[in-house]
Amino acid sequence: MILSFGDKKIRDVCENTDIAEQMFGITIATQIKNRISDLLSVNTFNEFPFPINRLSKTLIEIKLDLEYSLTVEILREDLNKEYEESRIKVVAINKANERSS
Repeated sequence: MILSFGDKKIRDVCENTDIAEQMFGITIATQIKNRISDLLSVNTFNEFPFPINRLSKTLIEIKLDLEYSLTVEILREDLNKEYEESRIKVVAINKANERSS
């Protein structure tokens, strides 16, 4: 999986546990770290070890807990096809019923 981030703020939260803990608390920070590790450990969407929710043709939601989720943009891959390597971009960390980071 080739992973990128929507902006510096999202990248900082996803790559720096201290920043994530300050913004979201230890539980969500741990879930963010775990999901990013999961994303990096696979090559295609078919290998995801967790359920995803399709928001649109190019956006998927990955639950962190009952309240928070990651919104991920599909840059290269049809969810129904196998590719050698998928490209995605983490665009937001959302609280339930919100669509901003």
